[in-house]
Parts: sequence; structure tokens; C-alpha cells
Amino acid sequence: VSPSAIDRCEQLLRQTFERRFAQRSRHNPVGAAMDFLKKYDVNRSGKLDQKEFIRCCYDLEFGTDEKTMMSLFSRYDVDRSGYVTIDELGRMLFKQDGDTESKAKSSIATMREVLSLRAGG
Repeated sequence: VSPSAIDRCEQLLRQTFERRFAQRSRHNPVGAAMDFLKKYDVNRSGKLDQKEFIRCCYDLEFGTDEKTMMSLFSRYDVDRSGYVTIDELGRMLFKQDGDTESKAKSSIATMREVLSLRAGG
């Protein structure tokens, strides 16, 4: 799968996330990301495995083939654990074209802080 095809798929995923989740939680992007994770994390592991990620892609109906979805999954599974973790999810949902890595990491740090507070830690 070409990098440009994966880039298009990634952009579509972000746009669909914006339409389906972020618009409902305009002032709470972390809440939107948590809603997203809760909806697709079927086994409640706190991360998305390949099957959950593919199911998410089909459900969001952004029309790409499974091979491209798997390539996108591989792009986000930075540590090659076989899962998209909350950090990787934050990078996926919040980093926009032209953003620096530090801006994406800032969004991820905010997500972690909120999760820690909700867990009582």
C-alpha cells in the first residue's frame, strides 16, 4: 500500500472522528477520544487490537480496503505491540497535518492526566 493511500485513509479517519465524536464534545476533546475508545474497545483492554481497529474503520464507513486499514494500524502501532494504545490513539486523533510532534504529545499528556484523575491516581 502506498504511503499516499495511507495518508488519505488517515485523513478520512480524522475527519470521521471529528464528525462523529468531536462535534458532540467540542469543548472536551479528551472526552471525545475516550468515547471513541470505549465504543471500539470491545474487550475493555484500554487499547485497540487489529480486529477492533478494523471494526472501527468499517463502522466509520470511510471506504477503504482491509489492506489499507492494516497499513494504517501499523502506522499507529508505533511500539509494534499489536495494539493501538491510548498514547498512539491520541497521536492518531489529534495530530493534524503540519503539527509538530510536541503538539500531539501535549494532547496525549492531557489525555493521560484526565485518565489518571478519573482513575483516582
